[in-house]
Amino acid sequence: MICEVALRQSAAGVCNGMICDWPMTQEQFGDATGLTAVHINRMLKSLRDDGLITVAKRTINIMDWDGLKEVADFTEGYLHYFKL
Repeated sequence: MICEVALRQSAAGVCNGMICDWPMTQEQFGDATGLTAVHINRMLKSLRDDGLITVAKRTINIMDWDGLKEVADFTEGYLHYFKL
């Protein structure tokens, strides 16, 4: 979901490089993905510990786009026109 939100924000011109606004709380993120807020918190910590992202307030800075895509098994092909 982080990858998709980043691509959509980039396509809309509202992403500052790899620093993207994160418009939802961990609870909302969990609701959107079917995971608990506790699991989301652990996953975000893991992504931070692996050096893939940093989080500050309501922004996510993607430090390693390729690494994040690999961990998430994300391909943007289904979005058709979005490229980062």
